[in-house]
Amino acid sequence: MTVRRLWWRKESCSVSGQFIAESTAGGYTTQKDLTRTPDEAFIQALNSVSANLTPGLTEDVGCVIIFRYLTRHSAVRLSSAVTLLQTSEATARQIKVFLVQQRLVTPVDTRPDEWILGDVVRSLTKTILSIPLAVPSVHKWIEERMLAGEALTNKEISHATGVASRDVTDVLRYLASSGVIMKDSNGPSRGPGVRWVHA
Repeated sequence: MTVRRLWWRKESCSVSGQFIAESTAGGYTTQKDLTRTPDEAFIQALNSVSANLTPGLTEDVGCVIIFRYLTRHSAVRLSSAVTLLQTSEATARQIKVFLVQQRLVTPVDTRPDEWILGDVVRSLTKTILSIPLAVPSVHKWIEERMLAGEALTNKEISHATGVASRDVTDVLRYLASSGVIMKDSNGPSRGPGVRWVHA
């Protein structure tokens, strides 16, 4: 697999107002907004991962993109990876294999085309970043609450776990199709007000 590096040789650099324009050896010009504050926690987490896993791993563009996505979402689907990495499905699968080998990600047991941050990475970054619960943890969280008699909406689950509403919807569908949960018959059957209970 070809590793795409994050660095490049700068030929020139000019500052104008709040933007910086950089011309690279390849002739590309980029503009960066200097008013935005760098995400120092993410950079610290990236350094921790690079220092404690494979050195140089985080110089790979694909690795950084997937890692960044997974610091904000509970899982990444293959289709999302194709879009994020701007590549083919076959290449995205190769990148997944590489990232699994490097222990950055782990496939979700019930859905192999979905990946979550690996346990080692979560452990390395838990004091630095507030990372959403992984999908298997969300499954467990929902089941525990519903076994205790709670009725929950998608929004309540999303707010409590930090998991994106779209991802919560997928988990709820999976649990409903598995017969673990069902819609509360005392509430609405459609829309954001649907409450879910243990089956």
